Amino acid sequence: MGGGNTLQLGQGYQFNAPTPYVSFVAPELNNDFVQGLKNERVYSAELGFQHQSGRIHLNLNGYFTHLSNVADWHCFYFDDINSFSYVAVKNQKKVHYGLEAALKYKINSAFDVKLLGTLSEAKNINDAYVTYVNSTQGTYENDVVLNKDMREAGTPLTAGSLILSYHKGGWFVDLCGNYYDRIYLGYSLYHAIRAWARNAETLMPKAM
Repeated sequence: MGGGNTLQLGQGYQFNAPTPYVSFVAPELNNDFVQGLKNERVYSAELGFQHQSGRIHLNLNGYFTHLSNVADWHCFYFDDINSFSYVAVKNQKKVHYGLEAALKYKINSAFDVKLLGTLSEAKNINDAYVTYVNSTQGTYENDVVLNKDMREAGTPLTAGSLILSYHKGGWFVDLCGNYYDRIYLGYSLYHAIRAWARNAETLMPKAM
């Protein structure tokens, strides 16, 4: 664009085949495949702006990603029925989008100030389908998991950093402060298998 300004636009569309990790309902019990798996479809778009001058280096980026036919797999011990439970999730839809910014300002030849930040969203946008089985019964059940609007777990969706850098005469001193927010825990699939648990209880022998 001239004047140290650059505009970038990127788009992509891809298919991802199901991995072995999500393809088996209960790999510790049998070799049965999850029925109805499809290739994951991913559409991504990104728009970025960059400015660079003698003192300032600025990057701004916005991105959007839509994922469909997403599959997942979970295994846990279900105390209510004293059994290991295997849950295969399929036909999920997700969106990831957000803004990212980075600024480097050179105060003088030895001292820089850097600012980094992101404000993003990553969540499910539909209620997915599940197939589940427990190790004591070995029967398959199908249901719907109510995970619409559940966020992705384990990573901050809001983050920022302030970095002060001093480099001179062979000395390198950096002082960094970080801020993180909106770090979600992984949700429980218990609500997806409540009906299954109630049915299982009627089949389990009563304690004497």
